[in-house]
Amino acid sequence: MKINKIEIIGEIINFSKKIEDKRGNEYYFIKLIQSRILEKKSKNSTFFYIKVTDDLIKKYKDIMVVGQTVYINGYLNSYFKDGLLINYIYPIDIKNYSNYKKSEIITYDTDGVMLWHGKRCIKVDCPSENKEELEMLIKEISDDK
Repeated sequence: MKINKIEIIGEIINFSKKIEDKRGNEYYFIKLIQSRILEKKSKNSTFFYIKVTDDLIKKYKDIMVVGQTVYINGYLNSYFKDGLLINYIYPIDIKNYSNYKKSEIITYDTDGVMLWHGKRCIKVDCPSENKEELEMLIKEISDDK
């Protein structure tokens, strides 16, 4: 069970400079903001850090833009820096929020692969023994008509 799973919607407000960790891995932090209007028309804003690699930025280049509202599905993580606990989200999936809101069943990933409820649809050839069985079932159905 993944107890640290998170889904979040927010507006990208900036990108950090490239950072290198102790193991030599390079990454960036994207800063998201969620704002809402309170009773007396004052704003309450919450900020989140999203840790992304070059690969994720390239994959989602069309929506990784300051000012873009995004939907992020990922996991919460943290690390210590200068005695402070830094919390961030490691994304598994990033979507343009306006596309996500439409609740489309069939969409397309940034590389053109079809998505069914967010899962990549990739052609897998049927084994020959299964193919023969399917052809027999189809023949039986068509003979009944």
